[in-house]
Amino acid sequence: MCIRDSTYSDIDVLAGINETKDRVVILISNFERKTSEIGYTVSNVPWHASTMIETYSIDYENNLSLTKTTTAEGATIPIRVVASYPSVTVLVLTPQKVINNK
Repeated sequence: MCIRDSTYSDIDVLAGINETKDRVVILISNFERKTSEIGYTVSNVPWHASTMIETYSIDYENNLSLTKTTTAEGATIPIRVVASYPSVTVLVLTPQKVINNK
């Protein structure tokens, strides 16, 4: 699925989920708009655990480097990304693994 939100008409977003429904990948490309913070919402993730969000960046300073790791709670996840110009950002969402210390 690729969307072009009217709010961010110069930024393209491509998202998908794997067959086992335990990984969502979102690709955000910015090759036309000056650097800006953008926001999206991911709804109805198919797991009931917290979500780990890994952010990878391709820009003048990063070559698909892991630049941020965060977690989110719930089935609706707000996403905020600073999209530098030019850049590609890849977000990987997975259920957070619970470590049992027994």
